[in-house]
Amino acid sequence: EERKHRKPKFMPKVMKPTEESTFLAKYMSELALQDSNFLGELPSKVAASVLVLSLYYCSVEVHEARVEAVTGYSFSDLQSCIVKLRRTHLESGTSSLIVIKNRYAKEGYMSVANIVPKSLDKLLPKYEDKAPKCAKFYSF
Repeated sequence: EERKHRKPKFMPKVMKPTEESTFLAKYMSELALQDSNFLGELPSKVAASVLVLSLYYCSVEVHEARVEAVTGYSFSDLQSCIVKLRRTHLESGTSSLIVIKNRYAKEGYMSVANIVPKSLDKLLPKYEDKAPKCAKFYSF
């Protein structure tokens, strides 16, 4: 018997990716593919985290209900992966990932590698960043 696809009664708001968020998603995907910290993560979970974080960084309103409807993952499911992805993005200029960062820093990619990672406070309000704060180094 053929099943017809039905629209849900409630369809969450649409999130419109920008060209910048698309390039940023590609950049973050490449970072995650090269980082061994993501080996234990499901590819679909990494992809969903990339989607959420790239939209968030590019100031596109991210609706949790829409993300869950499209990806099957809630924000709580994605939280640890989003945090790892943000950390990888923060460290991309100081690691073996510099080659990827340099590529996406070019104008042809809208210089998305130069986007400064935002705090996760507004995206994941229940999340507390327990990572140590970076020490400031002074030259004397």
